[in-house]
Amino acid sequence: MTSDKRLSEIRIILVGGRDVFGREASGKSTTGNIILGRNAFEVGRRTARSVKAEGEVHGRHVTVVDTPGWVWCCSVENTPNFDRLEIMRSTTLCQPGPHAFLLVIPVNSTFPHICRAPLESQLELLSDKIWKHIIVLFSCVAPLKKKIKESQDMMWLVGKCQNRYHFLNIKSCADCSQVVTLLEKIEEMVAQNNGHYLQIDKGISVEDKQDTGSAKANRRKTVLQACIRDAKQHKTEIRIVLIGGVQGAKSSAGNLILGKKVFAVNRPKTLRTTVCCAINQAKVHNRRLTVVDTPGWYYNYPAEKEPEMDK
Repeated sequence: MTSDKRLSEIRIILVGGRDVFGREASGKSTTGNIILGRNAFEVGRRTARSVKAEGEVHGRHVTVVDTPGWVWCCSVENTPNFDRLEIMRSTTLCQPGPHAFLLVIPVNSTFPHICRAPLESQLELLSDKIWKHIIVLFSCVAPLKKKIKESQDMMWLVGKCQNRYHFLNIKSCADCSQVVTLLEKIEEMVAQNNGHYLQIDKGISVEDKQDTGSAKANRRKTVLQACIRDAKQHKTEIRIVLIGGVQGAKSSAGNLILGKKVFAVNRPKTLRTTVCCAINQAKVHNRRLTVVDTPGWYYNYPAEKEPEMDK
């Protein structure tokens, strides 16, 4: 990598899907941890919100944003609204805009033809120009270039990204060379884009402003603006009511939420701990929480047979 192409700052957004049953994730969070060289993102559970982490990596200040994964075969219209908003909110976490989107796919997974259109709709909701800023990242334990070349669908995907792809061995976190090579590929892509990143203005791609008359651009603008409104909301007070059956651990949940033991627990299992509504409050993460614990109902009892006091 020549010195004139080297960037002092690189901003990355990790995107990708999961199978319909959620059993096979793409490995975005693990990828983010390997790039940053530390456990910045939680692994072992699904990413529910877009999360940013940053650090100094091989002489560059690197910002990485992890995002919720969509179901590979689901279009934007069939993706939960919260997931869509979170994916779009990711662009606001790396202003003024991301240099690269890493599309993370397990190299040993199948990418059937049916996933093509949903993938295009998911990515192009952010911007029609996004393909110029994407590198396909195959998470793997060993590079399998032969498998990629044998799959027409994988070759189609790599072709959409102008043959930009990278293998990342997720079992070899100590191998710094694979991260250096990835950063150099990102810098090469930025150079091909004349030094440009995907510019974001208040959550709306600058490039989209030139096409505000199209239905796609209008739809994208509407969803992005909703995302921005959602991101700006910060409730100073939250009120919660806990409901559920007998021995459902409602009181314990309330104690965990409030961060202190305020609701009685651990009575003999033959007795109900909560026999009447109880209310407690606490300040948690700069929000005032009010939690109401309620008597539990018996799961095998219809409502009409519940004691009047409980109802």
